[in-house]
Amino acid sequence: MNHRLLPTPERHARWCVDTARAWEQFGRRDRAVTALLAAERAAPQEICRPAVATLISGTRYGAGPVPSELHALAIRNGVN
Repeated sequence: MNHRLLPTPERHARWCVDTARAWEQFGRRDRAVTALLAAERAAPQEICRPAVATLISGTRYGAGPVPSELHALAIRNGVN
């Protein structure tokens, strides 16, 4: 699917969040963070949803090194 065909920035952000969930479940934290940052750029209000905060938190406290961008994203969105 070509994400550029999505009709609104909100839909694009939700697509990015779903993509981030998939990458996180696949164990690719780096790709999940990239998708979350793309969602934030497309529609920052979509990142404020509780389910996204849970995703950010879970990704942040998973095993392995944590990208600095993920810490910054969590801080911007008030995620502990």
